[in-house]
Amino acid sequence: MNQATCLVADLDDIEKEPTIYNFLTHEVYENDTWIHREIDLRWKLLVHLTPEQRESVPPANHSMNGGIYHERTTI
Repeated sequence: MNQATCLVADLDDIEKEPTIYNFLTHEVYENDTWIHREIDLRWKLLVHLTPEQRESVPPANHSMNGGIYHERTTI
């Protein structure tokens, strides 16, 4: 399961759609792909996804020693 993935809501603009963000890999999920982007988490509300919601989002990737690492954790 992808436990580090959450929704990030901007408290300064609460009407804006939350961003799907992985705070371990510093990636956002946009257009069916993970994109590296640091997000300033000050004044943000982090909402962790349920196990069912996490399964609908592919695991985030990040480079580790030149290779690809797929985040896989279990509950």
